[in-house]
Amino acid sequence: PGKPWGGGPPPPPHAGPAVVDGEDDDLEFVGRTGANALSDFPHSRENCVVVPWTEGREQEACPQCYCYVCDDRASACPLWEQH
Repeated sequence: PGKPWGGGPPPPPHAGPAVVDGEDDDLEFVGRTGANALSDFPHSRENCVVVPWTEGREQEACPQCYCYVCDDRASACPLWEQH
C-alpha cells in the first residue's frame, strides 16, 4: 500500500489555521536541530546548556541566550549585566 502523502518523509503536523502577517506576533517554534532544543532556540540565561549558570560566569551568554526585558538576544541587550 502506498503512503497517503506520496512517499518520502511524512509531512509536518498541521499547526492550525494560517496567521495573516501582522495579525499575531507571538514566537512559534516549527522545528529544531541537535540533541537539545535549548541550545538551538532562544532561552533565558539560567536555562542555557551552552554556558551553564555558574558563579563568576553570570554575564556570559551563548548566541541563543535571550533578554526578556529588551525582547531581544542577550548580545543585543545594552544592559545585559543588569537584566
